[in-house]
Amino acid sequence: MKAHRSLRRVDVLKYGPDQIAMMVASEFLRASERTQYASIANNCFERARELMGILETIPLTEDVAQELSPVYGRCTRDQLMIDDRMPLERVRKISLEVASAFEKASENIRKAGHA
Repeated sequence: MKAHRSLRRVDVLKYGPDQIAMMVASEFLRASERTQYASIANNCFERARELMGILETIPLTEDVAQELSPVYGRCTRDQLMIDDRMPLERVRKISLEVASAFEKASENIRKAGHA
């Protein structure tokens, strides 16, 4: 894992899908708080995207998968990475919305018994 140099995929999978979803949410929350520092926020986005890549390989209920599908579509590198063209408030808003979606997914995963 490039953005998580100290973690390997096997290490992350030990946490279970609900906790991985919360890890993703945490990275997006961290990014939302640091949008004025583009390199720090972009690093948070990279870490979140790596965790999302692991989460999408884990079988989830159809409801949770459908809930997260549009969120994954919003999390492309082009849509997340901060540059001079993107207003910081927009980045902050997207980050908070995505974090909220992953927090909700974590709750739903836990309820479905996939934790």
